[in-house]
Amino acid sequence: HPVTGILLDRGMVLWFPSPRSFTGEDVAELHLHGSTAVVQAVSDALAKIDGLRPAQAGEFSRRALLNGKMDLVEAEGLADLLAAGTETQRKLALRQMGGHTSQLYESWRSKLVRSLAHVEAFIDFGEDEEIHEEVLSSVVEEARGLARELRAFLDDARCGEILRDGLRIVLAGPPNAGKSSLLNAIAKRPAAITSATPGTTRDVLEVRMDLFGLEISVSDTAGLRVAVGDDIEKEGIRRAAEQWSMADVRVLVLDAAAGTKQVQEVKDILSHDTRDGIGESAEEEDGGKSTRKREHCPADADCTLVLLNKSDLLVDTAGERVQISEIAEDVQLWLGNVRVRPLSCETGEGMEEAMQALHAAACNRLKGRDLENSLLITRPRHRRHVEGCCAALDRFCVVGQTPDVAAEELREAVAHLAAVTGRVHVEQVLDVVFADFCVGK
Repeated sequence: HPVTGILLDRGMVLWFPSPRSFTGEDVAELHLHGSTAVVQAVSDALAKIDGLRPAQAGEFSRRALLNGKMDLVEAEGLADLLAAGTETQRKLALRQMGGHTSQLYESWRSKLVRSLAHVEAFIDFGEDEEIHEEVLSSVVEEARGLARELRAFLDDARCGEILRDGLRIVLAGPPNAGKSSLLNAIAKRPAAITSATPGTTRDVLEVRMDLFGLEISVSDTAGLRVAVGDDIEKEGIRRAAEQWSMADVRVLVLDAAAGTKQVQEVKDILSHDTRDGIGESAEEEDGGKSTRKREHCPADADCTLVLLNKSDLLVDTAGERVQISEIAEDVQLWLGNVRVRPLSCETGEGMEEAMQALHAAACNRLKGRDLENSLLITRPRHRRHVEGCCAALDRFCVVGQTPDVAAEELREAVAHLAAVTGRVHVEQVLDVVFADFCVGK
């Protein structure tokens, strides 16, 4: 202890002189035994030393960023690594923290800086240095090519954001179809209360888990029926429909013994706006502001699974086989060529096949991407700036032959990519001007 001289622990001190440390500054690390008492005692002792204070949340990473030891994308990757709950998230964060994603953004930014330098050179030195107008045409072609590359990068079905935040699976269907039992089977624990009484689930119950090596959020929802019991159940049904509209993977759970009427009732509910009352179809609200309508089309079919639960209650007769076939036909007329699987949550029959189909739907939502090696957009902030860069490049290609206006659009495109990594170096434009054109030699 710096004041009392009492022995607090026996440990090890490591010294990292600047700039060979995490932050780029002089850093001393104390390696101690990790009990609460030891850590608290040493922390209290350090607080007695003038000039020392506890670091604020993320302060070491912030200093590393400010000292150029990492850029903003790498810092976000570190934050994602610390929060990673699955192997896929760990690998995604590690690639980002390691600078692979930053290198891609920086390569695009470097191309734009070079293009901007050429336009600036034409504006400032075109007549004196005999820089011809072909330079502008060449830059426009390069901008078109880069815009195509950026759009291909954006066309990722938001896989990176889904992997980082978690894949949303929503269970929906009529009351007593077995949604809560299915949730318990997937979670392998009694996460939801099950009962033969209709309307047991009144709100959205969300359970997060590691499934298929992915962060998964599975939501059990209120049973869908038109003849609601009270306002609480009505609100629960509205929330169920809202969750269905926002799901990455949709699982419709039906009662295999209940016939085709349930399909039409569920379809009627899920086809109405979630912000309107169940059974109503208002087009506008909030002062005439248009509401967002959900659309179900065959394009969603590969991310949708239909499970016919309680198949153990059926007798293998011709009539019941026709009934199952009719349910499947009605569902596919509504949702497209979706997978329809029989299931018994009571006996477990069909559960393995249902989980395989669920895994396939999750993979389809991720567009079958190579998650081990792909560079993906992981945050809305990145996506907004890449989209902004594309828009600026489009405008540049329109005004490319008007150098002053074109240069401004290129500056905006460069600024968007620089904002992703947090690195803005205006002087690099001048470096390229003098290197490429030997101006004033």
